[in-house]
Amino acid sequence: ADSITTAEDKEYGLLSSKKYIPTSGNTIGYTFNGIDGLVLGANYLLAQERDIDSQNYGASPTQAGEVAIGSISNGIQVGAKYDANNIIVGIAYGRTNYKESTNARQTASKKQELNGALASLGYHFSDLGLLVSLDSGYAKTKNYQTKHEKRYFVSPGFQ
Repeated sequence: ADSITTAEDKEYGLLSSKKYIPTSGNTIGYTFNGIDGLVLGANYLLAQERDIDSQNYGASPTQAGEVAIGSISNGIQVGAKYDANNIIVGIAYGRTNYKESTNARQTASKKQELNGALASLGYHFSDLGLLVSLDSGYAKTKNYQTKHEKRYFVSPGFQ
């Protein structure tokens, strides 16, 4: 999922694919390069933030070393990318779970999970040195009691 999108957007910050599938942090992954130009990958995302101190503030006590409330607890990511013969096709799916609070006041808006998908389709015109691509993404953040959030993007790319 790290390099699924093709369009370069480093200057304006319009494409934030990390909002769709988190790609940074501690992961255990496997990448398979069996066929020329085809890359298959799977990752398991580990907890990113842990509580440093034990605290007991009412209904939501924390223990040192436990996953911090509201942060990534774990996740999975799978993806495939084909980049050969001037054709680029990529697709990825990720599901990220978040640590929940047991405090009744915080449960209404707590984020439970994020499901995201990214896709990219491109063609490299080698005689012109031009890459034309179309990237898209979808994400759904599931909250406990409040309305779920959905995000989409479609981005053309020319390089």
